[in-house]
Amino acid sequence: MSGVVFLGNGINRAFNQASWTDLVKNIYEKNNSELPYNEKSSLPMPMQIIVATGDKVDKAMQDISVALNFNITDEQKNFIESILELPVKNIITANYTFEIEQTAGVRNSMHSYRKIRKLTKKCSAKDEKFNLFKTYEPKSCDKRIWHIHGDIATASSIIMGNYYYGKLLREIQDYLPSFMRRYTYSRKNNTELTEYSWVDSFLSKNVYMLGFGLDFNESDIWWLICCKKRHFPDTKIYFYQPSKDISDEQRALLKAYAVEIIDFLPFDNSYIEFYNCAIDDIKTKLKGEN
Repeated sequence: MSGVVFLGNGINRAFNQASWTDLVKNIYEKNNSELPYNEKSSLPMPMQIIVATGDKVDKAMQDISVALNFNITDEQKNFIESILELPVKNIITANYTFEIEQTAGVRNSMHSYRKIRKLTKKCSAKDEKFNLFKTYEPKSCDKRIWHIHGDIATASSIIMGNYYYGKLLREIQDYLPSFMRRYTYSRKNNTELTEYSWVDSFLSKNVYMLGFGLDFNESDIWWLICCKKRHFPDTKIYFYQPSKDISDEQRALLKAYAVEIIDFLPFDNSYIEFYNCAIDDIKTKLKGEN
């Protein structure tokens, strides 16, 4: 059983790229709302974008796809290369951006990204929109990169706001029975499981979660974590996060869901150092799987 790496925006923020708060604040100020942004920033994340746009989230997706089209630095590229060297087939990312693909040698253009986009199965336009069966596969590496919340090359695919999170979770729930049937069949007959979706990898493999804050509003991921514990108890989730960034409430919920919290790695206010130590730890754990 090969594991799967799950990346969040922490790997961009460590290299001074934009945070979610920065993006929402810029959108909010662009709309010239009457109240200062800081009066509403305590809202849950999916609600912030609704207030910031006046519930015109579709338009915000277009703006964000332009704002997030950046070139990565050599330092960030060197860091991501160490992730690409991990012996995993699937990399799941909650990021809309293409720092992983750029590191793999793909030119920073929407056309170049679309050229390496693959569908793992024939599906409807609705299914394609929610990214359950859409991967990016750079020619230079044997990886499937899953942008589970959409990407800037297809602005309409970006999951933002509670309405879209709710629809995504519904798509996952509708898909799950067919996956469970295929999984059960492969186990019973000792055959290889064909993976059509990032959901397949998330549930059936050990997950190494890095740079992802796992906010309580990430309803799709929390639901899958619960599902994983109930139906795939032989698999694990390793959650890499400095101890100071984990609230007591979050820690309690993670433990209830049997998530293994890795918060004891060296951290001296350097997330890059913490993430590098995490990659070494992931590498060691992956060797133990084989």
